[in-house]
Amino acid sequence: MKYFYASIMWLACCDFAFSQIPNCNIPTPINTGIADIISPLDKSQVPTGILYESVFPWAELTTYDGSENTNTTSTLQFIQAYNEIYHSSFSRSSLIHTSELGTKLINFNTDPDFHHPIGIIDYNFNTINPDAVANNLLSTSNGKIYDVSGRD
Repeated sequence: MKYFYASIMWLACCDFAFSQIPNCNIPTPINTGIADIISPLDKSQVPTGILYESVFPWAELTTYDGSENTNTTSTLQFIQAYNEIYHSSFSRSSLIHTSELGTKLINFNTDPDFHHPIGIIDYNFNTINPDAVANNLLSTSNGKIYDVSGRD
């Protein structure tokens, strides 16, 4: 009888051990997924070195056209916009890291009577034309975007 209980305990321990292994698929982070989708593209065709489709566009930078309605934003929107520019850039050597930007904003010491922090984001960036596939400028295959040979 004690062997029976020992067998049940042994099986229970094995079952407990296997229950510690998660049986789920963890979704791929969006930046990794986007990087995989656009990886076949020829980055030399992006003259600014910044492809806005490389990030999820929370800041919606394409809506800022300099008009009176879109010339001002909040501090959080500014930080998000800079973060998107930083992460969609192919070469980040000329940009400060986003955490450093936050530190600079927090540590900004001013005399409020004479100094006011102003941030201006003035970067040119490229976007993929929504009709690029329909106009045979890009093609898709297996969930990836490819350049079409011979396009202008």
